[in-house]
Amino acid sequence: MAPPAPARRELLLRHRFESLAQVREHLHVQDGRSLFYFRAASLVAAGGDRVLMEISTPEQQMLLRGSVVSRDMTGLWLEFPDGRLARRLVDGGLAQRRQRRVPMDLLVEIKACGSRVGRILDVSMGGARLGGVQGIATGEEVELRLLSALPEVPMSIGRAEVMRTTASEAAVRFVRSDPPTRVAATRLLDAAQRAWARSVEQPHAPGCCGKNGILFEPPMPRLGSSRGSVL
Repeated sequence: MAPPAPARRELLLRHRFESLAQVREHLHVQDGRSLFYFRAASLVAAGGDRVLMEISTPEQQMLLRGSVVSRDMTGLWLEFPDGRLARRLVDGGLAQRRQRRVPMDLLVEIKACGSRVGRILDVSMGGARLGGVQGIATGEEVELRLLSALPEVPMSIGRAEVMRTTASEAAVRFVRSDPPTRVAATRLLDAAQRAWARSVEQPHAPGCCGKNGILFEPPMPRLGSSRGSVL
């Protein structure tokens, strides 16, 4: 089976809110998907570009993967799927994490009983989330090796234990008692943080969602057939 296509560049965006209520006001469901307006007049982007966005309140965080629908003179309309996102906002808000997850999109070779290719979707001090993988089991130990070189990061990330799996994803915990793994995992996280530090960040606009209920947004666009994904 052919390996996944090489990772494409993504826009890295952050939007900070003061409360979960403000987040709900700015996520608009249309045709089973969510639209979000990101105000950034100088941001260079086009329809179809991939987006990785962190939405946060003072206590909580959610990472979203989607795409640019359209842009105007003041910003971008972004598209995300609605199902899991809508349920999270209604049932309990954004994800509360013991360790901060840093988004990535890197090809990785996963060695256990055999070898397979997947992607590192995000990384933390303790572990990582892998996408596009099947055939590995909870409790299994795997070896991770990058297929894309990063400055100052060893190609061999080292040993990790599979903590849980879904149909196509796996959460792994680095074996940090192994010195080479501890060094490589730390450098991988540092590389992700350096990339994320160059993201475009916006706070919630003062006066928006106020007592008059007005949102500082242009009219919503019509959606095409593309879909994003929730992390």
